[in-house]
Amino acid sequence: MSSSDIPELISAVNTSQTNTFVATKPYTIIAKISGVSTAIRFLGIGSVSNKALLEKAKSKMMAHAHLSGGKAVIDFAHTQQRRGFLPFYSKTILTATAYVIEFVE
Repeated sequence: MSSSDIPELISAVNTSQTNTFVATKPYTIIAKISGVSTAIRFLGIGSVSNKALLEKAKSKMMAHAHLSGGKAVIDFAHTQQRRGFLPFYSKTILTATAYVIEFVE
């Protein structure tokens, strides 16, 4: 039996989203930014916690924001995917996304 004959466990969960309502000034969306972090576990052992994965993904995302002046990050969301052959091997991929806006006069 080849590895392509063995079903792989795949799950994707949208675990969090925040919505920001900006009512003070008009703004324009100038970019969509994202950051990804990955953890691999063998027999349930290894890598880092999901909280640490989220912080790493956020950090990578914010590195792409290039905030200055009248710019802000809104509508943060993160998605977590798990793949593997449980309980032997699992891979967690966490993706954080948001929009960068710029306030206009």
